[in-house]
Amino acid sequence: KYISNHSLIPFAIYCLILGSGSSLLSVTGINNFSKNEISSVKDSYQVTYSSSIEWIKPQLVECSNKFSETVFLLGQVDEPSSLQESDIHFSYDELSSKLNFSYLLGTDSLVVGVNSGSGITQLSLDNLQNIYRGNIASVSELQRECEQCVDLNIDQNTDLPMRLWGYSENSFFETSIQNNFKLKYFSPEMLVAPNSSLMKQAVLIENSAIGIFPMDNLDGQIIIIPIIDEPIDKFNLQIIASSQVQPDPYFEGFIKCVQEKMNN
Repeated sequence: KYISNHSLIPFAIYCLILGSGSSLLSVTGINNFSKNEISSVKDSYQVTYSSSIEWIKPQLVECSNKFSETVFLLGQVDEPSSLQESDIHFSYDELSSKLNFSYLLGTDSLVVGVNSGSGITQLSLDNLQNIYRGNIASVSELQRECEQCVDLNIDQNTDLPMRLWGYSENSFFETSIQNNFKLKYFSPEMLVAPNSSLMKQAVLIENSAIGIFPMDNLDGQIIIIPIIDEPIDKFNLQIIASSQVQPDPYFEGFIKCVQEKMNN
């Protein structure tokens, strides 16, 4: 599904408040055309993405193969100073204020995910906060706080300590989790993953593991746990493609291809 022109108005106001001065472009405003109807302006395009959104790389590769007339150079960039050489950068808006033009491609959500053997079925926001602060250290302790939050038929030792996973200090995801889930500090027992894909691998290994993920990076192997007293759209993340100069029509087609792949 595409973002309407009207839906960009609140985001434009948001960017002006931040003082970014970015021009927001609607993907719906990009003309439909066959890749054979128009030629690329450049011999190659530098396409970058933040480590926070590295799950988008397969879509970037697929679209670069579709637009095979020119070369697409893909790379991961997290430093604003490195964006000047990028033709387009994909992120959760953490770097878009550094560039002049931005496309709002869609939204993602932060969700709590657990191993399928954890026995956890739901949480309140207070439960989640106490888990990540270290006040609830095992599934059995969670069960005493919230009986309906745990499947009593699980076949595992519920006294095993929960294996908490988070992100590196001052990273985009750590800041987002602190702001969205009202967590001012984390348990010193929390382990750190460099990105959500590696966190997913870690949570799949241990029954007692728990993490917080961008939902678009989950594929059904991780069990998403509802926060019963908070709507999931409260934890939304905006997915942005941003550029120093307005992309040419051929490159706009590439951007639209990426959005279509994201929403399939």
